[in-house]
Amino acid sequence: MPVVSVLMPTYNAEKYLKEAIDSILNQTFTDFEFLIIDDNSKDKTKKIIGKYNDKRIKLIKGPQKGLAAALNCGIKKAQGKYIARMDADDISLPARLEKQVNYLEAHPEITVLGTWQEHFGRWNFIHKAKATHEECKAELLFNCDLCHSTLMFRKEDFIKNNMLYPEGSPQEDYELWLNICNQVRFANLPEVLCRHRTYEGSITSQKKDILTTYHVKLLQKFLRENLHINLLDADLDLLQRRYNPLAGKTKKEIKNYVRRLNALFEKIEKKNRKLKIFNIKILHKSLKRNYPVFARGYGDIVSSKYLKTKPIRQYNLLGVPVLSVYKKAKITSYKLFKHIPFISIKEQRNKIKYLFLNFIPLFSVCKSEEKMARVDIFAAGSAENMIIPLSQNCKIKFEAPLWYKNPVWSAPGNGFLLNCFASFFYRKINFSCRCIGNGKLDFLLRGPDVRKKGKNIPILFDYKDVVINGKRVLSVPASAWHNQPLKFTTIVKDGDFANITMKYRKHIPSITEIISKLKK
Repeated sequence: MPVVSVLMPTYNAEKYLKEAIDSILNQTFTDFEFLIIDDNSKDKTKKIIGKYNDKRIKLIKGPQKGLAAALNCGIKKAQGKYIARMDADDISLPARLEKQVNYLEAHPEITVLGTWQEHFGRWNFIHKAKATHEECKAELLFNCDLCHSTLMFRKEDFIKNNMLYPEGSPQEDYELWLNICNQVRFANLPEVLCRHRTYEGSITSQKKDILTTYHVKLLQKFLRENLHINLLDADLDLLQRRYNPLAGKTKKEIKNYVRRLNALFEKIEKKNRKLKIFNIKILHKSLKRNYPVFARGYGDIVSSKYLKTKPIRQYNLLGVPVLSVYKKAKITSYKLFKHIPFISIKEQRNKIKYLFLNFIPLFSVCKSEEKMARVDIFAAGSAENMIIPLSQNCKIKFEAPLWYKNPVWSAPGNGFLLNCFASFFYRKINFSCRCIGNGKLDFLLRGPDVRKKGKNIPILFDYKDVVINGKRVLSVPASAWHNQPLKFTTIVKDGDFANITMKYRKHIPSITEIISKLKK
């Protein structure tokens, strides 16, 4: 009897099927059976599977009743102690099965085990799923934090408690986890062990609307059964706003919406303190984390305990208050005092105001992005070239916007940018990545893309001690901003690892620099 049964449903999956099968057959853990449930594919799916001469592969004719029915069929036919999910267009990393089996053997209390997941293709990012059961359970109120194609679960628990996927459901996995979250325990390994392919047209807008509506209905049922909260039609509309911003609404309507959203979140917390379905602290953190998503930037209209307002800093010049900064979660607002006593002539006022806006970070009135140093990393060579981030020793915000895919650079490729919090003291960054494809890596050290009236504002940052793959490329401090970056290039091959270390801080202008700007 095999230890693991790998379960992979297929339907017209010829495009990426070989890559998915190979990723399973090349696992470091070899004691498994590979159940492929085909729902009568019309393309070359069966032909591709038939080319493999591996006894572990078992092709099963699906019931042709949808994905949930195919999965249930595989669960009933599986002989392994553990069942591992796999999708026909995803890729499992070589050590995935081994690490998941070792974890489940060491933690018998865990029934469902997932991992982090790397999304690649049209969108490139890493889904860092919550690690503990209580975090995953609380997150189910808003979304599913169990990446389906990364999961491994105990067959015995599923069969004993009749835990099967609800057939006919457009969200079969999410509905299943809601049904069993009070019966079993979840966990996620904090490591990328599976790659999920994203591509255009995978989810149509019509399907998205259907999924959203069904998601809300499932949540309505869950809250009624567990927290005894009966959601009204108005409450359902609140939760659907997560995917439908309040565009075109009046200030009064937005204000009313945010007020009702606050009331709903507070009701959930109040009921939970009494019934203790969720961990109280973890639930509160989950609500605070998801509130800005629902509020869609309108949370500052109505005060809320989920978005606390506090002054960050008040800047002074010669004892005169110049700038007060207020922060509300991810919503940041700035207030510039209209009257500055030491300015009397309009031209001088405009000149000094321009100086504040452009050259002195202490008095900048830009958005919160002014605090973020920026590093652009681009893998040039071919359209298939890409970079997989691995590790870092500081807080880095990864971004891979659509415009960054094959931008108008010297060569086609893919890349992403890093936003790193900066202060007036030097901070150190240590970042590693893996390169896909032969070519070169371009590193651009710059500032944020902040604009006023369509023009970039030169918010400067100082960089020094830049080392790329052990080679020092910059020692003395050098300044850069968005339109005038510091650029470094290194040649890489497919599978190479790249490491960059550097120190950075917000630029502090000298007295000479300030005087020279004022004279212009």
